[in-house]
Amino acid sequence: MTERELTAADLDALLALQRATYAGLARREFLVQTEPEELAYIFGGGGAGLGVFDGERLVGAWVLYYPFGRSDNLGLLLNRDPMTAAHFELALLDPAYRGRGLHREMVRRLTETAARDGRFTCILATAHPDNAASVRGFTACGYENLGVYKLYGGLDRCVLCKPL
Repeated sequence: MTERELTAADLDALLALQRATYAGLARREFLVQTEPEELAYIFGGGGAGLGVFDGERLVGAWVLYYPFGRSDNLGLLLNRDPMTAAHFELALLDPAYRGRGLHREMVRRLTETAARDGRFTCILATAHPDNAASVRGFTACGYENLGVYKLYGGLDRCVLCKPL
C-alpha cells in the first residue's frame, strides 16, 4: 500500500469510495456525504487530503476543509475565530482495510499538515455519537469531545477539537 496527497484528479475515485462506504453502512446516519462541489473547493486550495492506495485503487481517504469565513464553519458554533478553524471533513476507509491503524495514522498526518500550514489554531471534527470507533480514533489523536450538537439538518454529532 502507498499513501499520497489527494488532488482534484482523485475526485472520481474519492466519490466512488464515499458511495461504496455509504452503501455498506448498517447505520447510514454515521456518514453525511460530502458533495462534489465541496470536494472541488477543497482540492482547489480550500483544504488538503491524504489517500491510501492498494495498487491504483483508493482504499482510504482523509480530507481537511478550510472553511474560513463560510457559513458552515463549525468555529462559529463554538465561538472560535472562524478564520483559524480547520475541519476534518471526511474520513473513509474500505472495510477490508480496517483494524490496521490507518485511520489514526492519517488523522495524525493531516493534523500535522494543518499545524505546519500555520493559519489554524484548531481542527474540528464531527462524528455520530454512536460511532464509537470514529470518536475513539479522534480522541486517541488528542481531539477533545466537546459534546453533542445538532448539525447537518438536525443530526446528532459529537464535535471534537484539537488545538494546534
